[in-house]
This record gives sequence, C-alpha cells and structure tokens, in this order.
Amino acid sequence: MDERQREARLQTLETELEAERRRRLAAEAEAVAARAASDELKLQIQRTGLEAPIRAQQLRRSGLLILLVLLVMALAATATVGIVYYQKLERQLVTELEASRTRALELGREAESAQRTAAAKQAELQQELERCRAKPCPTCPPPCDAADDEKTASPAPPARKAPPAPGARTTPKVEHDVTLLLAEAQREFVWRRFARARELTRQVLRLAPAHDGAIRLLGACSCALKDKVGASWAHERLDSGARGFLKTLCRRSGIELP
Repeated sequence: MDERQREARLQTLETELEAERRRRLAAEAEAVAARAASDELKLQIQRTGLEAPIRAQQLRRSGLLILLVLLVMALAATATVGIVYYQKLERQLVTELEASRTRALELGREAESAQRTAAAKQAELQQELERCRAKPCPTCPPPCDAADDEKTASPAPPARKAPPAPGARTTPKVEHDVTLLLAEAQREFVWRRFARARELTRQVLRLAPAHDGAIRLLGACSCALKDKVGASWAHERLDSGARGFLKTLCRRSGIELP
C-alpha cells in the first residue's frame, strides 16, 4: 500500500514539474516575443524619426514650388494687363499726334495765307505812305522820329497848330490817305504794337490835325507806352466824354491825368 502511494506521489510530482517546466518555457517564449516586439517598435520609431525630416523637406520643397508657380502666373497676368494697357495708350497717343500734326499743318497753311495777305496789304500801305510823305504839308505837326520804340520815352507831342483857313477844304486824296493810315494804326494798336500805332497816328495828324479819332488813338497809344506828356496833349484836345475814357485807360497803366 505504501509502495503504491509513493508511485502515485512520484507521478503527481513529475506531472507538476512538467507543467512548471512548460509554464517556464511559455513565459520565456512570451518574454522573447515581447523583446522582439519592443525591438521592432524601436526600429519603426527610428525609421519614422529618420523619414519625418525627409518628408518635411519634401513638403517644403513642394510648397515653395507651388508658390513659385503662382508667382510666375501672377507676373505673367500683370505683364499681360500692362502690355494691353500700354498698347491702348500708344494707340491713343498716335491718334492724338496725328490729329495735332494735321491741325498744325492747317494752322501753318492759314498762317502762310494770312502772312501773304498781310504782306500784300503792308506793301500797299507802304506805297500809300511813301506818296503821303512825298507831299509836304505846312500846317502839319513836326515829324516824329520813326525809330521810337516801346522801351524809350516818346518825344514831346507835336505843337498844336492853328486851324486851317475857313475856305480850305480837305481833298479826296488826303481823306483817302487819312483813312488808310488810321486803319493801319488801329490794326497795329489791336496787335499791341503801340509805338508803330503812335507813329501812324501822328502821320494822320499831319494830314488832318483836328481829326478826333486820331487824337483819341494817339492818347490811347501814349497811355499804353506810359507817355504822360503825349496822353496829356491828347486829353486837352478831346471832349468831356472822350477825356473820361482816356483817363480810365491811362489809370490802368499807372498814369494819372488831370
């Protein structure tokens, strides 16, 4: 009986030892598997840590490339708009230049025509003046210096002569010369050539000393040339209405008349 119990006891111990040995082997296998898994995880972590900067660098390069492409597209669009604008502006400038050139040609032709007309008129008037100067007039004021200009003081106005005799009459030729000279003097006055207008007006006064229009024009020219003596001479020989106008005109030039 004891022998059987010992054998049973031995079998039980062997069974427990075998089970313990199996548990130990299983635990060792699990430990090895855990270490292997940990090593694999470490390798993956290391691999991921090495790949992350590469991926970040690739992403940065891609972003820079996209930005560069967008910048080039924006520059191309801006250049296209600028080219279109400048082409339109160039067309407008060419059109305006052509219009200005055409207008300049028209003005040039008009100026040439006016110059030819003025030259012909001047030649005609010069001939009339030469004929007038060739005829001495004892009752006219003394001649003035033809070299007077707007920058020098004008000489004293011609002395007032005695009126012509009651029986004396102005011939049609003299009236014609007076009309021409006075018209030329008025034209010179409008063109603001006051010295020339004053000279022509004095020539009118040599032919017709009491000509009211010539006296008024002489006073206006004297005011424009700041010639107080000539303006006063004309002021004394005008009526009250013309005197007021002459005083106003001379006041604008800084000359005060009595």
